[in-house]
Amino acid sequence: ENFGGFGPSGVASVGDTQCALTSWVSDSIMTCVTRPGTGQNKPVRISVSGQEGVLPGAYTFRPKPVVVAVHATNAPVLGGASLAFSGLHFGMVDNTPVARVGGTACASTVWESDVSLRCASPYGW
Repeated sequence: ENFGGFGPSGVASVGDTQCALTSWVSDSIMTCVTRPGTGQNKPVRISVSGQEGVLPGAYTFRPKPVVVAVHATNAPVLGGASLAFSGLHFGMVDNTPVARVGGTACASTVWESDVSLRCASPYGW
């Protein structure tokens, strides 16, 4: 709380790295676009008008997702075939991931677990 009113400028950081973009939302909410990083339990710092607040151990960077295998059936050119992605770091909860095939987003992606995604292939794949 006490981030001030009417959009004051503030600076936020995660660990020792300043956020790429810090935005004031309200007296009690600021957003931070993090830069790539690694580590667990990093402190979050916010500085507004010379006042600083620190929340120790508040943020953990997730590792980049890794695809280990893709299992597919023969797909019609119109798309829609089921593709099963096996890998690592797809997330512990459903964060609405978007799988891509050759840079083209799947028609739909379903999160199954931290190691499994399923998608309906895009047109042409």
